[in-house]
Amino acid sequence: MTCRIGVVGTGWGARVQVPCFRAAGLEVAALWAHSEEKARDLSIELAVPMVTTDYAQLLEEGHVDLVSLTTPPAQHREMTGQALAAGKHVLCEKPMALDAVESAAMVAAAEAAGPRQLAFLDHELRFLPSLQELRRRVQAGELGELFHLQGLFLDGGRLDPSAPWNWWSDASRGGGLLGAIGSHLVDLLTWLTGLSVESVVADLRPGWRQRRIAHSEETQTVTADDYGALLLRFAGGCRGVVELSTLSAGSSGLSVRLHGSAGSLSWQDGLLEEQAGDESQVILDDRPREILAELPEKLSGELRPRPWEAATLVFARELRRAFADGPPTMEKRGRLAPAADFTSGLAVQRVLDAARDSVTQRRWIDVPRWT
Repeated sequence: MTCRIGVVGTGWGARVQVPCFRAAGLEVAALWAHSEEKARDLSIELAVPMVTTDYAQLLEEGHVDLVSLTTPPAQHREMTGQALAAGKHVLCEKPMALDAVESAAMVAAAEAAGPRQLAFLDHELRFLPSLQELRRRVQAGELGELFHLQGLFLDGGRLDPSAPWNWWSDASRGGGLLGAIGSHLVDLLTWLTGLSVESVVADLRPGWRQRRIAHSEETQTVTADDYGALLLRFAGGCRGVVELSTLSAGSSGLSVRLHGSAGSLSWQDGLLEEQAGDESQVILDDRPREILAELPEKLSGELRPRPWEAATLVFARELRRAFADGPPTMEKRGRLAPAADFTSGLAVQRVLDAARDSVTQRRWIDVPRWT
């Protein structure tokens, strides 16, 4: 069978998911836009059969099997619940929601929908071959006892003070770097190792405290973070650190490093290496530019050569193959086994909540366990 997708959102969804889904052989049947102007422009640009500002219409008349939600986190709980109630599979963008209370409600909605409906978080990085190989080696015990883990993201995307205020600047809508990228790194460190986070202490801050409202001379206060640092204590005594910045001029990239009693493994933007003393050896190289080069020239030139774009294409291909084999379920995921389910999304959300509580209370915060 063919998987027909309804993409909800005009940023990541329209710019990255639509071309990657199509290139992988999936059918983009409908698109939701937040404004009539956006809907009109995208209907011409992307030639999607249905473009609408009415979410209920997309669910009822869009002829979709799976809804991909790429709206701000403040909308995830309600939109996810509506999609699951309508019998749709759901791929929800991270972070899962505004907090663990909303995330737990989403877990309950997925459980009520039953195992025949897919309910995943878009932690697409899990599908990169280099990260799957990293996970295999760690869980096979090649690093011995894990001592400490590192996750790092550096980018200069919010350094420009003229960048306009938008939902990313608004903590009440789920904006900020901790949710956008910190959720990926927390998910990766726990998925790669199988370790849960027991406690966290964190520091978060915005860059520019005021940003100009688009098409206006007025400014608005930035309430969301552009920089973050987390110290993590994992089950079993392992320690970890995650550092995030969109205020780093001239630097860009995502990396994880895992250190154990038998050696270290590092991954950066698709390059997996093994460290022993001063020597390093390349294990696998699937850097984004090589993966995206498989796309038609026009598409590969439009997409940024980053791990998320490349992983979206890899995930889309696995999604197409999974549906071609027959309707996948949560119990029989097959090719979709690496995908993050809502329960793991809730576990990550609990770490993010604890990090924010740590900033407010200026101390270590224990992360509640999901039961």
